Amino acid sequence: MDTRSVLSHLLGAILVLTVACIACNPDRPIVARKLPEPTPTSVSTPPLPIVTMDEFLASEFEPMGESERAGLLQTWNKLPTHKNYEMVQYVCGEIAGAYGLAAILADKTLPRSTQLSLVVFIQRPGNKYDLYWIYKNENLSRITLSRASGDIFVSGLREDGSKVDCEIAWSRKDNKWTCIGF
Repeated sequence: MDTRSVLSHLLGAILVLTVACIACNPDRPIVARKLPEPTPTSVSTPPLPIVTMDEFLASEFEPMGESERAGLLQTWNKLPTHKNYEMVQYVCGEIAGAYGLAAILADKTLPRSTQLSLVVFIQRPGNKYDLYWIYKNENLSRITLSRASGDIFVSGLREDGSKVDCEIAWSRKDNKWTCIGF
């Protein structure tokens, strides 16, 4: 490659990263909320502020435009049990060449050991979003999301102690968004 091609590719990459950074609030690219620990009933402590996924999408999430918020809400509200979920952690922006939102959610109707799920919303033309469940109803309390250069990574330990190190990406083999190990 000549110098001009290298500079052109570098400027293109900088533009993509700039747009991805603007897509989310750059001051909060990764947010995690600690789930409250069970407390004895005799102890009177104020509950930690919990944000439902509905509240998060309606007011806390800062997408590039309000039309994106409407698209995300429309997709989320199609889920019959959408009111059961609380936000735990999220990352938004570019996901393996697409734009979207990855989130770890807690289903408050399930026992603590099986209440966490990892979902991704992938933006489609016309401000539509597809929802994919990467992990559903598992103990993901030792799992974290992170970003690097347009990719979202999942790392940590599962309940059985097995290590998780994967990237959220489209699997041609499975024909869906999933977490592909590396």
